[in-house]
Order: sequence, then C-alpha cells, then structure tokens
Amino acid sequence: MISGIDIYLSIAKADEAVRQLFGTYDELRVFWSVLPDEEKESYLWRSTQQIDSLAYAGGKSQAAQRLQFPRNGERELSQRVINAVVYNALGLMNEEIKATAIKQKQIFKSLGAFQNIMFDQSSEPVLTTGNKIPLASKTAYELLKPYRRGGFSIR
Repeated sequence: MISGIDIYLSIAKADEAVRQLFGTYDELRVFWSVLPDEEKESYLWRSTQQIDSLAYAGGKSQAAQRLQFPRNGERELSQRVINAVVYNALGLMNEEIKATAIKQKQIFKSLGAFQNIMFDQSSEPVLTTGNKIPLASKTAYELLKPYRRGGFSIR
C-alpha cells in the first residue's frame, strides 16, 4: 500500500504519532509497539477506509486524489487528520483485543477454569460505548468534526 494513495499514513509515521500521543507505558502504545508491520498496515488501511466513508464538507485538494484528505486546498494532511487515523487504528485494534478476551473468558468458563470468585464475574465486558458512531474511536470522530458535513468547530 502506498501512503497518500491507498492509506493515509506509513507505518513509520503512525509509530511516530503513537509515541507523541501516548505515554511510554500506555497499554495502547505497548500493544501497538509489539504488532508486526503487516498488522499495523492492516489497521491503518481499515482506519483509512472508515474515515473515508464519512461525508465531508468542501472538496478534495486535488481532483485526482483517491482519498478524502487533504481537503479544501490543504497541501498535506493536518495533524488533526493524522491523529484521527491513529486513534481510529488503535480503536480497531482495541476492539479486537476485547473481543478476543471475551472469547477466551467464555472458553475458560465453559471448561470450569474460573474457580476464583475474583475472576468469575457474572457480567461480560461491554464492547461498545453505546454511541452509534461510524468509527472505532470517538476521539477520531471528534477530531474530524471540523471537516464533517454539518460539523463545525468554535475557536
């Protein structure tokens, strides 16, 4: 995949943004750091696809560009869009981690592995925040608000 054509960020650019946005021991940064490059690229591509599926005001900076950004005469991606891509990629990763944890817990429970009351919780973790947003990250959705059709930002 080619950054700027098929995907918004290269792995190197995403790694740099993750280092800037999250502390050294933040679990999302740690999980991201141990992913192989092909998984990182997959999350970045899926993040790009979700972000590009939203309706935006204005127009693409160049008529021939495939992706929605940069927009409205910008020459390059704004830091706001870069951060949104990263937050959304991490949101996708986090959803998969949570789904895997739930499946593993169900398997262990079915095998009778949870005898410790501390681990045998009756309620399952909730995967969604209850908000119906089209992205995996509420932060990413908010970062894109100034660009979205009907969205505005008060400065």
